[in-house]
Amino acid sequence: MENKNLDKNNIEKSFSNTPKRLCDLVEIEENNMDCVVLKVKENSQLDLIKLGCFEGDEKIIRVSKGADNTFTIFTDKEHYSWEHGEHGYTLVTKNMDMKRLQIVDCLEIDFDIYIGKNKNRIQDSLDIHSLKDAYNKTYDVEIMYWKNEKDKQVIVHKNGEFFRAFSGMNHAKNTLKNWGYELKHKRNYVAETGCIVEEYSMKRIEKTQEKANENDLQNDNENDYDYN
Repeated sequence: MENKNLDKNNIEKSFSNTPKRLCDLVEIEENNMDCVVLKVKENSQLDLIKLGCFEGDEKIIRVSKGADNTFTIFTDKEHYSWEHGEHGYTLVTKNMDMKRLQIVDCLEIDFDIYIGKNKNRIQDSLDIHSLKDAYNKTYDVEIMYWKNEKDKQVIVHKNGEFFRAFSGMNHAKNTLKNWGYELKHKRNYVAETGCIVEEYSMKRIEKTQEKANENDLQNDNENDYDYN
């Protein structure tokens, strides 16, 4: 019994020491067709600063949806904006761009909120108002790479649009798993361009489910085909 309690205490301690992410420090105040608004939780100043690119005085973060995204930060004293998208971007400091990337990852990966230009996909994620709302949503995923490049670079498309690029298949699958996604293989084929495409069904699962289903994620050596 003592060992079990000790293990439980160690687990709880390890979770308490885990660095917080932006998604842990904000709440979704609004999620509509035009924008998503994040409200910074009370007493999050120090944790925001620990993220490396925030000043700690941020109160509200607003991101417009569409081909071009406008990022607006509200503090008690001021607000400022910058843009990034298909038609160009605002020249900003490296720190500001790091801030943008963390905000995008918070929305697209942690909350699974779509902020692109496809109106149907925007509509599909309007019901997400918390981290739990993203659980059990299913997406069509394509992992693409060139022959003999599988361990160098792969591109992941989510519901027909670019999602992320990774340095190899193993990196892609492990990262998606760490983000809480479960992959189920559907088929492989060679596109007209000669690019090799692996199709999957991808679902966001709770951490408790993830542990039970961790063997469902196919290892990197499975589904290796000879495309000669």
